[in-house]
Amino acid sequence: MDNLPEDRPAAVVTAGGAGSRLGRGKASLRIRPDGQLLLSRNAALLKDILGDVLIVGRESPDFPWIPDEQPGMGPAGGAASALRRCGRACLVLPCDMPFIDAPTLRKLITARAGRPPDTVLTAFCSTESARVEALPGIYEPEALPFLDRGLRAGRVKLLRLIPDGLIHRVPYTHEEALPLFNINFPADLALAAAFARTAGTRF
Repeated sequence: MDNLPEDRPAAVVTAGGAGSRLGRGKASLRIRPDGQLLLSRNAALLKDILGDVLIVGRESPDFPWIPDEQPGMGPAGGAASALRRCGRACLVLPCDMPFIDAPTLRKLITARAGRPPDTVLTAFCSTESARVEALPGIYEPEALPFLDRGLRAGRVKLLRLIPDGLIHRVPYTHEEALPLFNINFPADLALAAAFARTAGTRF
């Protein structure tokens, strides 16, 4: 936790998705050869950085957890549940990012300290494509009305719920993109496994 701003966000890992596109639940993915759950790996990483962590959407034997208030609404529902429970800014990390690392998360936390005061989301943005990555992201309490409004209307895409002008963008380059890789489809899982083999791990 050294060298981080005093006003730190709560640490949240979302794990409520059914993994319908992947064909299996993402929270059940394990990292070999030790068999560690990817969910547990990411939760432990956040805990090391921020001192505590909350799992949203999936019971965990190792970490505090809460159910999704609105199951089936994806990460937007998880973020809204976390903001309501924590009552302060939340760094929301999905359970399906196998290469997310401490330097990347620390960069996001540090960048939040310099955000314009009216922004409600601090998120990474590609310098090449200008694409904003909604996760991991730091959602301020003021983001909650936008999330709730969208969820009531049945909209679940996070970046369609937060007005573009209220996003504080943290640039990242193509060379820095691997930690932001996430697993949605079987092809993503195969690609992650190929990357992981170079480090002596597999899924």
